[in-house]
Amino acid sequence: MTMGHSKSNLAAVYTGIAQLTASGISLLLVDRVGRRPLMITSTAIVGTILIGMGFYQHSRMMGGASIDWLPILLVLLTVSGYCLGCRSVPLILSSELFNTTARSTAQASCTLFNRGLNMAVMQIFPFFLAGAGLSTVFFVHGCIGLLSSFVTFLWIPETKNKTLEEIQEYFEDCAANNNNSGTPSSSLGSFFSKFTLTNTEKNNQQSQSSQPEVPLKTTSHVYVKEGVSNSIVINDDLP
Repeated sequence: MTMGHSKSNLAAVYTGIAQLTASGISLLLVDRVGRRPLMITSTAIVGTILIGMGFYQHSRMMGGASIDWLPILLVLLTVSGYCLGCRSVPLILSSELFNTTARSTAQASCTLFNRGLNMAVMQIFPFFLAGAGLSTVFFVHGCIGLLSSFVTFLWIPETKNKTLEEIQEYFEDCAANNNNSGTPSSSLGSFFSKFTLTNTEKNNQQSQSSQPEVPLKTTSHVYVKEGVSNSIVINDDLP
């Protein structure tokens, strides 16, 4: 009984150390390496290790050798890989990718979706485990991790060392290229660019409507013909 509690406490300590170390590394690298490389590496590590845990569990079920320290090592590597990018980079991207006029609503929607998905996974996990087995659970979650890495590589732009205006211009250029080519794009950049352009047009209209009217310069020309004086008034715009 005491030995079991001791192992549980040690596992909790090791997990905390792994989280702290990986989070510190992520903090140091996020502005040096970039958001995309961290996110791609993190999801690839998590997906690969989970698939490895699935193979290990399947091997044990088939009568293979049991290595006591291997599951602990794989769990620590999974936690470290998660904290390297999956834990923090999405929060950073959600504050940089969205337009300023809708950032608060978009971030709240992303947080709500994330928490709702976490709750759904926790509710489904016991039934999934009982019906499919632990090795299948690891395989499925590992494949989701690798798919996330692939999606990040294809569609998530790099925002390192870019201002919010530069990011907005990037999405506007994507929308302009899509409109010029005449072919619709299913990329995430196209969605954000259309959203950004809509808000930019609204802001331009508001700024134009709030500008004061420019006064006109009046010029008078007087000429005399056969004793009759006439004057012509011409309105010219101010230079």
